[in-house]
Amino acid sequence: MSDLVGRTLGPYRLLEQLGVGGMATVYRAYQPAMDRYVAVKVLPQHLGRDPNFRARFQREARTIARLEHRYILPVHDAGEEGGIAYLVMRHTDGGTLSDLIAAGTLAIERAVTLVAQVAEALAYAHRQGVIHRDVKPANVLISREGDALLSDFGIAKIFEETLHLTGEGAIVGTPFYMAPEQVQGQPADARTDLYSLGVVLYEALTGRRPFVAETPLAVALMHVHNPLPPPRQINPAIPEALERVILRALAKSPADRFQTGEELVEALRGAGPTTADRRPQTGDQGLGAPGPGLASPVAPPSALGPQSSPRVAPATVVLGRPPRWLWPAAGTAAILALLVAAALLVRSPSPATPALPTAPPATAFAGPLPAGPTITPRAGLLALTHTGGTRGLAVLGDTVWAATTGGLVRYTPDGTSRVFTIADGLPFNHAWSLVAAPDGTLWAGSGGGRVAHIRPVADGLGEVTLYTADEGMEVGDVTALMVDADGALWAGGAYGEASLSRFDGTRWQRPDLPLDDPALQDVFVAPWALLRSADGALWVGLYDRGILRWDGARWTHFTAEQGVGDTQVTRLVQTGDGTIWAAAGDRGLLRFDAAQDRWQRVAVLRDDAPVRWVAALGAELWAASDDFLARSDDGGATWRRAATDQDVGWGAGPLVQDTAGRVWFGNFEGRSVRDGNIWHRLGRQGELPDSQVATAALGPDGKIWAVPLYGGPVALVDPAGGQVETPPELALRVSAVASSPGVTWLGTGEGLVRLSNGATLRLTEQDGLPSNEIWALLVADETLWVGTRRGLVAYDLTAGAFGAAVPEFDGGLVSALVRAPDGAVWAGTHRDGDSTLIAVGRFDGSAWQVWREGEAPVLGADGVTAIGADLAGRVWVAGWSDGLHSWDGERWRRWAPEDGAPSGRIFALAARGDELWLGGEMGDRLFRWSVDGWRSVRVDGLAGVVHDILATEDGALWLATEDGLLRYQP
Repeated sequence: MSDLVGRTLGPYRLLEQLGVGGMATVYRAYQPAMDRYVAVKVLPQHLGRDPNFRARFQREARTIARLEHRYILPVHDAGEEGGIAYLVMRHTDGGTLSDLIAAGTLAIERAVTLVAQVAEALAYAHRQGVIHRDVKPANVLISREGDALLSDFGIAKIFEETLHLTGEGAIVGTPFYMAPEQVQGQPADARTDLYSLGVVLYEALTGRRPFVAETPLAVALMHVHNPLPPPRQINPAIPEALERVILRALAKSPADRFQTGEELVEALRGAGPTTADRRPQTGDQGLGAPGPGLASPVAPPSALGPQSSPRVAPATVVLGRPPRWLWPAAGTAAILALLVAAALLVRSPSPATPALPTAPPATAFAGPLPAGPTITPRAGLLALTHTGGTRGLAVLGDTVWAATTGGLVRYTPDGTSRVFTIADGLPFNHAWSLVAAPDGTLWAGSGGGRVAHIRPVADGLGEVTLYTADEGMEVGDVTALMVDADGALWAGGAYGEASLSRFDGTRWQRPDLPLDDPALQDVFVAPWALLRSADGALWVGLYDRGILRWDGARWTHFTAEQGVGDTQVTRLVQTGDGTIWAAAGDRGLLRFDAAQDRWQRVAVLRDDAPVRWVAALGAELWAASDDFLARSDDGGATWRRAATDQDVGWGAGPLVQDTAGRVWFGNFEGRSVRDGNIWHRLGRQGELPDSQVATAALGPDGKIWAVPLYGGPVALVDPAGGQVETPPELALRVSAVASSPGVTWLGTGEGLVRLSNGATLRLTEQDGLPSNEIWALLVADETLWVGTRRGLVAYDLTAGAFGAAVPEFDGGLVSALVRAPDGAVWAGTHRDGDSTLIAVGRFDGSAWQVWREGEAPVLGADGVTAIGADLAGRVWVAGWSDGLHSWDGERWRRWAPEDGAPSGRIFALAARGDELWLGGEMGDRLFRWSVDGWRSVRVDGLAGVVHDILATEDGALWLATEDGLLRYQP
């Protein structure tokens, strides 16, 4: 289509051809009205004359245009002109992941970071019901800030549907990256995309694709039949834990792979060579602010300039469908089952806390905490959390404080500990950074530009002040805090308007530093460590770009030639002899040579050991790696092992020394203290196994099942006292819970599980389920209704057998079930992958009445997020993209914010007496509906997404949130 150069499509003038692929040609174009360059992807002209193709193109264009995520290339427009269908996208100039791989300079850290970013993009898209189908390095563009931007959503699907309708029976994809089920002509789902991304990760880390042959068909069949060449045989520098992630991602059977993009992100965090712990993207807020970590972006993508021509990349091709005798079922990698737990653990050392001199300054706070009044706990609020992930440690007098994923933990000299959460007056549970100030106070940073100033007293928290954007805090995610020599506090991080901020005692302000200095032209300043050295220089450790120094006159960015380059630096410290040390991930431990003005690597126990944390404790230097702690008493010349992961748990994190000389260490699994030469791992009884909770449901014994947001161990909570117990681990990913007399029913990704009197029974597709992937459960009289990825089915509790699947929901992903006061059963679906049926139905005991896409209620293109019913008989339906509707038995009504209804997306609906309570993406608010109308209810301490609400008989509301399971008494 090179003849299109010089032509105008709509308002876009095509200037030059940038690349040609198997399914489209890309042009650089100019849009005069917006005075900007854009990329225009033109689809084959012969297809543009097909009316069926045009209809599918318009539908898919609308779908992908709604995808708004920092790691997805934005689609600005779509159109047709003269039989030519085209998409208009942001124009980037950073090349592609293919270019980086071809250059041979892609470090392991960088590769893992980019792949994790793509996994986040896929996780978001999958939640919107969009499957990519053609993930490959050429479709991963690189933004000016160095982030991944996934492109070409929906293109493969348009071609695939066109070929199916024309009877060509072909397979669309890029053979080097096709999953076995794609080759075998089976439907693609989220796991298909994750397999392709696993191939991308393999290639990025080894420089080779796992399977290469003379023909595209031969390559595709190798994905089905051939064993995977172990990546560490090609590149021994790949950590073993990272190899396990690759092996699982490339399992032949979809059931053996990561089931969601969030799971892959978590595994990469735990196995990758960086130290960050980024919380997976939550809910469905494509641009929401996550926690710090491996896959955290350093900035949202911005409008970019002209793009350089990409190198020739493997094209997406259409393969003839292979004969059926070449389709034997792919074998599973059984050994991966033994590695699942390890692969999903997150090695999450704390974000950097400020470096202080080896001896405490004269103004340091010493002695016991003062007596004084404590703040009043929040009335009616209980927070159950998980304090395993340790983000920071700080010594304050004779106490040690830990910042965790589930609150602050205080340890006193008598050996007791106490957890403080939002219920005790904290403004957030998830703290990402922590520092003790000389005045006896603590500063804690969190996501969303929040910093808490905490004044502890002997009996608890004496005062807490929250600083946000209203007080000038413009740093988005506060990953680094530092007390300066003059007592001022500094904060650093990403996602905000500023990357650095300074507190002057009243407000936070941007420091007077020239961040537009030419030395920083290609560096996005996302601080993870801050240090003020003895000579007055400011040192900044960056998320993935190494180290900066401001000497008062100019910035220096230390490049690879100066011993650093693009790596994550999570800790900077200066020892008593004036030497500056940096924990630089896979670059190891770095020591600054002031005479040479460069950094030198210092081997810790072994030459290739990564270093995630460094600290000066007394006269010793300590370094933390993934699987050991080491210490040196001769300035880093020699090292000896101080602990292994058997002593202190897995992962590397903060290190401090208390006033009694004991060494404290934190990591993902919690905290340990070294008294003499003996390590003691500190227990965490009575906690949830995960702070991020997706579902709260009552079991037959009245206890609440708390189901983690991204799978893993569940917890049982006694609603009377809030005690937590963890049942024997189920080696299944629980997604839904229901109960009948004496029986607990669990919906999982591998079927329906029946728990009764200690016995376990699993029912699968072979027993009558439409799909083993279960999304919703409801017990109504003698029937258990089961919503699956492929439809709805009823299980007769008396006969112990499934009936026929409900034809009205055949093939639909049934994600919501509720029983109305009149006894009717309601079901709703949402779009996800190839489960595209959008419907809401009502079963009155004899027949289904169903409303489909476009009918009242107007469900839109994405379907249902929640269904609820109030005691007045109304049934409420919340949509992914079209708000809230109610049914009064005769007609539907849509509720708008102008009526008082919430404007944010709704994920939870629960009846409490004559009220209906709603939760979702509403910040610190719940909404309540009653006969008196709508009311917005602020829940002090609530932040983030509410995924589920359970109303118990005592009138309490249990909220499943990303900050834990909250008990709220209105």
